[in-house]
Amino acid sequence: MSHSLTSLVCACLVVSQSVLGVAPEAPKPSLSSATQPSTLISVPEGTPVLIRLGQALASNSAHVDDPVVFYVVEDVTTNTGAVVISKGAEARGRVRDALAARRIGRRGKLDLEVDSVQSITGERIAVRADRKAEGKGSTGNMAAALATTAVVVGAPIASLWLLKHGHNTEIPVGTAFVVYTIGDVKVDTAKAQPPSSTSPLLWYQSAFLHGDADGMDKQVKAAADKPGMADVLLAAQSDTEAYRGRLTEAREFTRRAVECALHENDKEHAALWQANGALHEAELKSPEQAQQQAAAALAVSPSKDVKILAALALARAGQPKRADTLIARLAEKFPSDATLDDYWLPVVRAASQLSREKPAKAIELLQAAGPYEMDSPQPMEVAPFYPAYLRGEALLALGKGAAAAAEFEKITSHPGAIVYFPLGALAHLELARAYALQGDRDKARAAYLHFLQLWEAADPDLAVFKQAKTEYSKYLTN
Repeated sequence: MSHSLTSLVCACLVVSQSVLGVAPEAPKPSLSSATQPSTLISVPEGTPVLIRLGQALASNSAHVDDPVVFYVVEDVTTNTGAVVISKGAEARGRVRDALAARRIGRRGKLDLEVDSVQSITGERIAVRADRKAEGKGSTGNMAAALATTAVVVGAPIASLWLLKHGHNTEIPVGTAFVVYTIGDVKVDTAKAQPPSSTSPLLWYQSAFLHGDADGMDKQVKAAADKPGMADVLLAAQSDTEAYRGRLTEAREFTRRAVECALHENDKEHAALWQANGALHEAELKSPEQAQQQAAAALAVSPSKDVKILAALALARAGQPKRADTLIARLAEKFPSDATLDDYWLPVVRAASQLSREKPAKAIELLQAAGPYEMDSPQPMEVAPFYPAYLRGEALLALGKGAAAAAEFEKITSHPGAIVYFPLGALAHLELARAYALQGDRDKARAAYLHFLQLWEAADPDLAVFKQAKTEYSKYLTN
């Protein structure tokens, strides 16, 4: 689901507090004392845990020892598949140092510390992580500081978004970090504790990741009479249908989400759902519908976030000039917005270059967004992985199969971060093409089959679906 959940009070972030002011808790563990024997499972020293910041921070308002809350983005599992730290679990930290900028030239500084994360038993597991940011600093320098982290987790992880408001540093909700467990910790899965409460959206995401269709449907129905949540869950269902290649159903859920938001006089959300629908159309190769949906979204609420999604949809739908015009106006209006400058500008401009069949230029433009590939930048709620996906497409166009495969593997190896965003499924198709380009028939066959299984109930007339089946047919015989 792609919407601005940090600025709209009716939304519910996986990584932020819910609209009711209750922090999301971990989904119900798959193991329970009623069904499993008491088993101690080891969490090895240095196990990486991907977390997101649950609150916005600024160097001119933060204070030393202020508590900071983060949330786990993906289940942490053992090599046997047992969950030891659940998606949505809370990680705790503090502000270790905060300095506001001064006119004499001192830059604002934030020094954060993360000390523990909650296991499925409710116990705290000590972790280590220190990340510093300085106002007016270079995001490239921050990326270099996290280079070791990127190697460990297998994909670049965003550092601190440096929002250049004067010389102060601001870190928005949703910024991604990796922390590492300290010591060889034992977790007794028999003592797993279900959460006392959590958000419908987080339950929905957990059900999706566990293939629980009934659980997803339950959350959509449960939110139907909750103001500020009904449209959020309908939009999540729209994303899910697009992920499965069911574009007809995705359109219906988008329509319902828009109507629901408008019924509550929430034009911003309505426009975001419409723009999100435009992205569905663009990525599933329905360009005319994408252009219509983007125009409709802008007519409802031409806000910054809506313009970002509309510009990306237009670029992906073969309208690079219109996309470039929209994004250029945003850049002029918001010159100090680093999320826009370091993520969306290069992404939209790279998408435009791909539409113009200039893959090398697209790769060049994407360099700035590289460090933030696993972030969920506003107005996204999950990590869309657009920098990696577009770079992968560009590399395919240049005939570089191995490099392209590495980009798409960043996406397929992190289902808990991308959740149901449609690129999560499409990455398997592009990965198959990358393997095929390398001449690796076995990997290509497996990747094609995986994609077609994800799309087993897809709309049969989708051009993407037809093309995938045609390509896969080449691997049915030796």
